[in-house]
Amino acid sequence: MSYQIIEIHREVGRVERLCRALGVSVSGYYAWRTRPPRQRQQTDAVLLTEIRAAYQASRGLYGSPRIHAALRQQGVRCSRKRVARLMHQHGIHSRPLPRKVLERMQESNQRQLDLINSLIDTHAAEIWGITLHPKPLTLRPLVTSAIADLLPMMEREHTQLENRIPEDLPLVEVDPLQLARVYQNLLANALKHNPPGLKIVLDAQPEGDWIRCTVADDGVGIEPEQCERLFDPYFRGKSKPKSVGLGLGLYLCQQIIEAHGGQIGVRSQLKQGTLFWFTLPVNSRQISG
Repeated sequence: MSYQIIEIHREVGRVERLCRALGVSVSGYYAWRTRPPRQRQQTDAVLLTEIRAAYQASRGLYGSPRIHAALRQQGVRCSRKRVARLMHQHGIHSRPLPRKVLERMQESNQRQLDLINSLIDTHAAEIWGITLHPKPLTLRPLVTSAIADLLPMMEREHTQLENRIPEDLPLVEVDPLQLARVYQNLLANALKHNPPGLKIVLDAQPEGDWIRCTVADDGVGIEPEQCERLFDPYFRGKSKPKSVGLGLGLYLCQQIIEAHGGQIGVRSQLKQGTLFWFTLPVNSRQISG
């Protein structure tokens, strides 16, 4: 073991000094160094070649667990500890991923999770319908809380958000989680289909026993024939044909609003922005009062 330590560090220190520190003779070290290689050393040398090839193929990103897995897939028989030992002895270490790469991976994972959740929710809505747990709520703080998760994306896209929802509106009788999804889907849809620098205005006004809510933007707008199909399941607009979405967000918005007894619609023209509107029921006690 002492000779191996000297061999590893011989380039940074004099052999004589290392031998003296470890209590071994210099002649003994050179005799050890010139001895014929044993079978274990020969197989280590072959395995090290395989490790270096796998490491280069990974562009320096794999550590010993991934290198070991890659070698096993190639039919190389070796233990994980042996791979880790050889990589450590020869200074083969994985490079940390750049922050931008990690952020892209996180965003990609979130998109895939969103797609899976959309499929599950759509299937559940088609089989059992939307399950609601309504309660009387003030609309403005509910909306403020719902859009909080989207604020980092809006900052990245330089989006200007203006919340004009009055604080003194009558209480609405809604399921807070489901209504939050409606606002999140509508805002995410606007961000997805428009260039940076978008302006979005949120508003709500009483209309008899209902509150009419609007989400308006000054973006690229939508063709009239597309407006008629926006709430169809799996329909995707033409503004981003390569979008990874499934066209379920607006369909789920419609299902949620209609489950509350309300209606939802859209008004838009090309290059003149888009306005989504929907109605929510006022709390029954306030109506009777």
